Amino acid sequence: MENTKILFFDDDKYLGDIFQKSLKDIYKYDVAFFSEIPKFFDAIKSNVQYDLFLLDIMVPLIDGSGRSILDQNFFSEDDISEIKQGLNTGEILFKKIRNIEKYKQTPVLFYSAKKSLDTIEKDDYTDFIQKPVLVRDVDKKIKEMLKK
Repeated sequence: MENTKILFFDDDKYLGDIFQKSLKDIYKYDVAFFSEIPKFFDAIKSNVQYDLFLLDIMVPLIDGSGRSILDQNFFSEDDISEIKQGLNTGEILFKKIRNIEKYKQTPVLFYSAKKSLDTIEKDDYTDFIQKPVLVRDVDKKIKEMLKK
């Protein structure tokens, strides 16, 4: 789906690079990939309008740069408290995306080793795919979500 803009976050830079290249080269998506949370949110705040978000939900407290995400002055005290109580960092990212007016109804595709998204308040614009996953399965899910 040429010209579809996807913003992709995964703390695993190696895996993210492979997915980004495959989604771009094989499926012709315009994919911006980030493994660092502040850079990911700089992209969200840019003038680019993304059509879909692809998010890893099981984000460790160390981002793709090897720095603790809690030391980056990005998360609020409430966010940090929720993370320490067990809420996944990816879930906090999702809440932050949904708090941005232009992205309230933008599709979000989570992918994770988890078997379900039991702690995320799903809406009509979210979906989930379980790892390990093939890029072609991600493409199929993206196409389904963009048709809604």
